[in-house]
Amino acid sequence: MSLITPAAGVALTQAAFALFGVTTTIKWVNDVLIGDQKVAGILANRLENGQVLIGVGVNIAPAANAPDVPIDLPVGTLLKQAPTTDARLSLVASWLTHFDQLLQHPETIMPTFRQHAAWLNRQVDVMGLNHPLTGVVQGFADDGALILATDHGIQTLNSGSIRLH
Repeated sequence: MSLITPAAGVALTQAAFALFGVTTTIKWVNDVLIGDQKVAGILANRLENGQVLIGVGVNIAPAANAPDVPIDLPVGTLLKQAPTTDARLSLVASWLTHFDQLLQHPETIMPTFRQHAAWLNRQVDVMGLNHPLTGVVQGFADDGALILATDHGIQTLNSGSIRLH
């Protein structure tokens, strides 16, 4: 379960590159970025029956009437302008193909995640814990956990949300 969200992010970075030639990074653990702009968000929830529900929201191109929604990062898009044909089905199909391949070979998820990881060696604040934590992103464990260097030593975190300090 801990690798589902990283796998979804990796699959999206692979699909965006395969379809559009766009290079993205993954902000631990559920945002896809171009530079420091958020172009996609991923949520995974385990249902009572044990199944996992995954939601992926992607900003493919600028919208004419984009809502002004306050988030912790500037909003970006995969493409600078709308494609001439609807790219959504192709993107979903490519994402599903990459996601399935990753789940069939889970040992490849975190090494590939690390190649696309955003904010390595940058100072971040970790929110969503009992108390906010500040540190420098050192890397990611094989189970998807964040490895953070803090004033109190190395911390390994399995939950939370990071923001640039």
